[in-house]
Amino acid sequence: MVDDARIIDAIEELSGKGYPPTFRELMQEVGLRSPSTIKCRLEKLRRAGRVDWQPQQPRTLRVVRRV
Repeated sequence: MVDDARIIDAIEELSGKGYPPTFRELMQEVGLRSPSTIKCRLEKLRRAGRVDWQPQQPRTLRVVRRV
């Protein structure tokens, strides 16, 4: 089972290339097989205020930093 921290770490790691990952790239990085699974997990993290993205816009996924 992939935990939330692994997903957050993967977003940060993949963003190190200079641009945020797509949902599919993130799915492959963390070892999930279903796009709907990564979407569901990201929606959960979004509701918790840990990640955000612009709907219908590519490569806008980002980790939200709490101050």
